[in-house]
Parts: sequence; C-alpha cells; structure tokens
Amino acid sequence: ANLIELTFTFDNYLRLLDPLYAKVLMHSFYMAIIATLLCLVIGYPFAYIVAKMPEKWRPFMLFLVIVPFWTNSLIRTYGLKIVLGTQGILNKSLMA
Repeated sequence: ANLIELTFTFDNYLRLLDPLYAKVLMHSFYMAIIATLLCLVIGYPFAYIVAKMPEKWRPFMLFLVIVPFWTNSLIRTYGLKIVLGTQGILNKSLMA
C-alpha cells in the first residue's frame, strides 16, 4: 500500500467539509482577517506620519521599519560565522 496516491480525486476537497477541518479552516481565516486589520490600523497611520514628517527624519523612520526584516539574515550569518570561522566548531573538529 502506497502512502501517497498520485491520482486526482475530489475526496480531499470533501474532507475539508469535515467539522474538524472546517473549524481549523475558519479559525485560520479569522486569524488572517485579524492580522490584516491590525496591519491596516498600524500601517496606514504610520505611513501618513512618515509622509508628513520633516524630510531629514524619513530615512530613520524607514530604517526602523526595515530592521526587523534584517534580523533573520543577521542571526543566520552570525551562526554560520560561529560554525565556519577560523576558530569555528567545524574547523576545530577537522583540525583535530
């Protein structure tokens, strides 16, 4: 018996109507709507304030918006530096 069937069937779509899956799907839509509304409520006033503030402060405010997007890359780069650096774990284990 195969675990994965590659034939097209509507059975999986019908399973979405199961009460458990329907409840999870509705909860997901609810959370998506809440997240969208929060982004609108926070984002539009912030964008308006940034657009109306003096020009010298705009780059700083945009920097504050961009910084959270950089943290993932920054942490990953630092972790790779620890593993692959000259005093890193990989180099020390290969030199031993």
